[in-house]
Amino acid sequence: MRPTTLSVRAVCPRMRLASNSRTFASSSASSSASPSTPSETPSLPSAAPPGTVLKGVSIYKDKADPVALQDNEYPAWLFKLLDDPSIASSSSLASIEMAGMSKGEARAAQKRQSKILRAAQLAKEKAEAKAAERAAKAGTTDDAQEAVAQQEELSPKDLRERLLSKAVLEETLKRKQLRRTNKEAIKARNFVSAS
Repeated sequence: MRPTTLSVRAVCPRMRLASNSRTFASSSASSSASPSTPSETPSLPSAAPPGTVLKGVSIYKDKADPVALQDNEYPAWLFKLLDDPSIASSSSLASIEMAGMSKGEARAAQKRQSKILRAAQLAKEKAEAKAAERAAKAGTTDDAQEAVAQQEELSPKDLRERLLSKAVLEETLKRKQLRRTNKEAIKARNFVSAS
């Protein structure tokens, strides 16, 4: 046997027993043996069957890879994290799969994703400001309702693309203006220091 296999089995004697004596009970046998309650058999999501060695997941260099446990051995709050929208949205700047990327590629992909999110947020804010401005100028609810109806006529995809393209264009123009002013300031400093 290899020493790593021996260390895993030494650390997890339960795994050795589970791999040799794993049996599956039928539904009739489990119902006749004892009445099951919802607290005994929760329907929690399981990514791996119990006893599976999770290779490459360990955060410790010198220790063995972790072994999957039965679902009821994990704390209940752990599975509730999957439903939390704040974690889902923060990790999904995480919609980008960075596993196979180099450090530079991952950074560029993250930069691209954040740029898209910024542009979407900027477009949303501008659209809200425009709608408020139109409503204030119009003074009547009829004109405001007509403006909303015109925006609803566009498909959501077209509307989003339109707003995103405007936001990206405005951001590009702002960046060019900022670069131009920085370039002029550098030229002025260089001229003063050279004389």
